[in-house]
Amino acid sequence: MATAIAYLHTAFPRPFVYRSFSAGNILLDEDGVAKLTGFYFCVSIPQGETFVKVDVLAGTLGYMDEKYHRNLVVSEETDVFAFGMLMLRFLMGDIFYKYRNWKYDDDEEGEADDDNKSYHSAAMSEINDQIRQFSEETDSEAVGEGRGDDDDDSATMFKFIEEQRMEEIADQEMIEKTGEISEEELSQMKAFKMLSLRCVGHKGEIPTMVEVTKELEKIQRSLNIADSSSPFPSGESQLNFAQDMSSTVVLSNQTTNT
Repeated sequence: MATAIAYLHTAFPRPFVYRSFSAGNILLDEDGVAKLTGFYFCVSIPQGETFVKVDVLAGTLGYMDEKYHRNLVVSEETDVFAFGMLMLRFLMGDIFYKYRNWKYDDDEEGEADDDNKSYHSAAMSEINDQIRQFSEETDSEAVGEGRGDDDDDSATMFKFIEEQRMEEIADQEMIEKTGEISEEELSQMKAFKMLSLRCVGHKGEIPTMVEVTKELEKIQRSLNIADSSSPFPSGESQLNFAQDMSSTVVLSNQTTNT
């Protein structure tokens, strides 16, 4: 998916911003390969500019950065933010909703089924108390002095996620299926989390989608090198960038007719 978004940002004279990226726009083919679909809301950035202002919002609340959500300003960072939120969802599983819904109501997340909503509601009180207590103990300058309440809420949430131990935020179903987690796998998960926090603007400079793609490749390769059963020889790249980009977006023409 990072490859597909990077393709939209770099393959054309005027970059295209997907702007409605979330898990609901990802399909798996018969081989389990992820394909990006639904290009209805793509917008192009005018030549020589770094952003474009749109008339209406499109996408899922919680996956929108503040510039887009509040001011309708779309840039490549709009997609980077949404991708960072999706990374957190993949890493955290159902726990992700408890953190995300601290700011947004359950009924704004159209992808959650009734069972998940019941789960989220039952956990809301606990997570609210934890984050509020954390917020009270955190210096205001550290979470964004001089910004709006929404910005402060987001900064507090991301800092809370950053400082939690991996076993407290990782998807428990994933942990159970994986079994005992090796040190290499734990390091991979930590690197994945830190990259997601960079994508949402919490940690360091916001990367481009090409940089995100390369970082994810490094994270994956680091575990493959440690895994003797890996089909990739040590040091061999898994990413043929141009080939992977074209194959990742090909399904869009079949599903959207755009």
